[in-house]
Amino acid sequence: MCSSLSLSLSLSLCVYIYMYMLVTYNLHVSAVDEPWSLTGDGLRPTGETEYRVIEVEEDNKRVVSLGRRRLAPYELCLLCKCCAGNTTCITMPCCFGIDCHLPNKPFGVCAFVPKTCNCASCAAA
Repeated sequence: MCSSLSLSLSLSLCVYIYMYMLVTYNLHVSAVDEPWSLTGDGLRPTGETEYRVIEVEEDNKRVVSLGRRRLAPYELCLLCKCCAGNTTCITMPCCFGIDCHLPNKPFGVCAFVPKTCNCASCAAA
């Protein structure tokens, strides 16, 4: 009788822990899914993104692939507010890039963050 009671308690505890983790994860995901956009429409790429394999030339004779694809950085040129000092701010096009090392955010959470102000195109930044 005692062993069936302890088995029942351990199963109940496992179910409770599983449900707690499931609810906590769902609350955490819904808190992270806040919009990062500066406008109501969200972030949109300004042009097509082209991914290319970067190749290295060795001994001026042959071209060798590095074995691993190196992708071009994904950046957007969007309006943002740039400030010089505490009071002088102006809205201008900024180059946004993906940052996955956000403070106080869990691993894997990324966001578009402004990298430079007054960009003509992100490729030049």
